[in-house]
Amino acid sequence: MEWSLLSGRAGLGLLVLTVGFLGFLGQARAEPDEPRSVEQLVGRLRTGNPDERSGAAYALGEIHENAEVVIPALIMALSDESPRVRWHAVTAIGKFQESGISAEAPLRELLKQGDRTLLLETSVTLGRIGAKSAETADALLALLVEPDADIRRQVLGTLGAMGPLSEANAERIVPLFTDDDWNVRTEAAIASRKIGVCTPAIIKALAGALDDRNIYVRIATAETLGSFGKRSKVTSPRLLHLISEDKDTRVRRAALLAVGSMRADDEETLHALSEILIDRTHPLRREAVEVLGQIGEPAAAQIVSVIADDDKNIRRRAIEAIREIGTGAVPPLSALLRSTDPGIRKRAAEVLEELGKSAEAAVPALGDAMEDPDDLVRTAAVQSLAAIGKTSLPTLIRGLKSERLSVREECARALQRLGRKAAPAVPALVDALSDPDVSVRAGAARTLGAIGKAANSAAGALIKAMDDPDDGVALRAAVALGKTCAESEETVAPLINALLRGRPRDRRATVYALSKMGEKAVDSLIELLKNEDSEVRWHAIDAIGRIGAAAHEAEPALRALLEDEDESVRKNAAWALVQISP
Repeated sequence: MEWSLLSGRAGLGLLVLTVGFLGFLGQARAEPDEPRSVEQLVGRLRTGNPDERSGAAYALGEIHENAEVVIPALIMALSDESPRVRWHAVTAIGKFQESGISAEAPLRELLKQGDRTLLLETSVTLGRIGAKSAETADALLALLVEPDADIRRQVLGTLGAMGPLSEANAERIVPLFTDDDWNVRTEAAIASRKIGVCTPAIIKALAGALDDRNIYVRIATAETLGSFGKRSKVTSPRLLHLISEDKDTRVRRAALLAVGSMRADDEETLHALSEILIDRTHPLRREAVEVLGQIGEPAAAQIVSVIADDDKNIRRRAIEAIREIGTGAVPPLSALLRSTDPGIRKRAAEVLEELGKSAEAAVPALGDAMEDPDDLVRTAAVQSLAAIGKTSLPTLIRGLKSERLSVREECARALQRLGRKAAPAVPALVDALSDPDVSVRAGAARTLGAIGKAANSAAGALIKAMDDPDDGVALRAAVALGKTCAESEETVAPLINALLRGRPRDRRATVYALSKMGEKAVDSLIELLKNEDSEVRWHAIDAIGRIGAAAHEAEPALRALLEDEDESVRKNAAWALVQISP
């Protein structure tokens, strides 16, 4: 993560780099409208007067094209007798970025010339072209003792851009952590982060820099220690001190995030993070949850403690962390199901539901919560059990016999979610078809239908339930019969009887069930086509049409109904003839 807090300081450094050459730029931009090709500019760079050569170098950098032609010419210009030409040549090479890498060696030689402004610009350009050689690193490291703070700072920036160094070379930066200039100290911390080399000497120097009087140095140091991850874990106590004692929130935040990057999971760290969460006015509570999430399972208890927090962002981050932790978060979540706060109990059950099968260990606790005095907690507990799946079956089956109506309703609904996996619950669901509450009976019928053919042993109970005084129960029983007993001829007769005496809404469900019986129901349905009740004839036609080609034997009877006195019967017969056609 790049550090943005020092952008103002970086801008100041850029001003220092260029202030001495404002006059040069003005002269270099003479005649800006004059058309020039790359070839002409390269020629001018070699033969013109100093002002023309300087202008040509500047223009080539602005165009930054044809590197294979321009870079060699600019390299030659690095030896120009005019310092202004050399400066513009250096700048122009930097505009080519990686394409200017062939200029690394001659640029390195310029570092020895001692010209301050040229040295600064050369250091910048070496970073831009991606210089990586050990020789360049050595040349730059030698400049870290320069008395000019701007040179030291810029060299550190370039070394950071170069990336990894040997341990010995990386440690040559250590003295600059105590430099007199805070900009240099800050850049030393940033460079160490980019170089990425972590030795005991560097860690010790960085630990000392956490006490720097300048906030930007402390921020950069904390971020660098964080970038080293577990390798810098030894500095965790110093970072915890910053988190609790530093007066600047930005410093505290950087220290807190560093602790997270280190995955520091010791008791002292977890306690400190808990204290932040407990203090509802603390400005870094959100970051603390994020850090706890990085620590992972050792911090599960602390993360779980804020799942019902007033701050939705904290709740969201806690849930994200719990998802990552998985089974390790189940014990503290189960413990929260015994909280005295019903809101927390409900939230714990909801989070366990999100974990699904990973929360199997919570089934006993959720079984207890299923009988919670709070209705919302009970509902959340049952839904969580359904999300866990097959492991919850015994608990959900037990819930069908609960004294609480809401528990019986929710358990029937939960078992429906399990579908065929709920087959072991069929005997209990058959019993529930006789429940005194209509919603439980309807739910049981619906669940048996969801189980499907594995619930065919419930045929007798479902046939009986088709006589339920409640329309909804009767309807669902008929639908369930079609789904569970589609291959049983024994169920055809009860369904035909239901069609004959059924209420309009029941008849639609019965038609669906008969259509699932297929050709086994065709003969009985053909007989119904002769019924004197036009509505019965219409529904029988509907069932035959839904059966499709397997009901082709009904074609003569259907054709006869094309002359039926009832228009709706005639139209339905025409539709069914199309449906049964092979």
